[in-house]
Amino acid sequence: MKKNGGKIVTTVLAMAIFSAIIIYVYARLVNPSTTTKLKSNESEVQILMNKDLNGNYPKTPREVMKMYARITKCIYGTEMSANEFSALADQLRLLFDTELLADNPRDMHLAKVKAEVEDYIDKNKTIMSCKIESSNDIEYQKISGEDCARVYIMFMTKEGSKYSKNYEEFILREDNAGDWKILGWQKANEPAVDMEE
Repeated sequence: MKKNGGKIVTTVLAMAIFSAIIIYVYARLVNPSTTTKLKSNESEVQILMNKDLNGNYPKTPREVMKMYARITKCIYGTEMSANEFSALADQLRLLFDTELLADNPRDMHLAKVKAEVEDYIDKNKTIMSCKIESSNDIEYQKISGEDCARVYIMFMTKEGSKYSKNYEEFILREDNAGDWKILGWQKANEPAVDMEE
């Protein structure tokens, strides 16, 4: 009788250990970034400020817009110091075409963005998420002999308890170095294209 009791305890103990291992492995597969987040205390603001956009510029119009969306969401929704705000705005400006930069001097651009951020705060408005046109739907064309791309982006915003989708149409132009830079944008109606995170 003692032998059977010992076998049962050993079997139950082995099954419990095996179950714990399976749960641990499953949790790691489902959410692998947990350990990465624990290792790094860097905030999204710091991560974006430290991105080397001069040496590691996004390769496609969609990647440029993904970076634009990350920086914009951070600027409009994260509490930060004046220095962090300026650094992020400068990162955003690295995505702009020289023509857009000429039309929006740094001081004027920063003042405008700061006023918009204050308006977001006053209205209790935040950017909840954003989606960008899928790579397959991006329209490429020549404008005045230069390679350009049209990309739609959707920002899901929350103002108080009201949610809304805000669509914008961006035009990017390929510069002499082969980098896609934002030439300009405007508000848009919901486009008939696939949108992805």
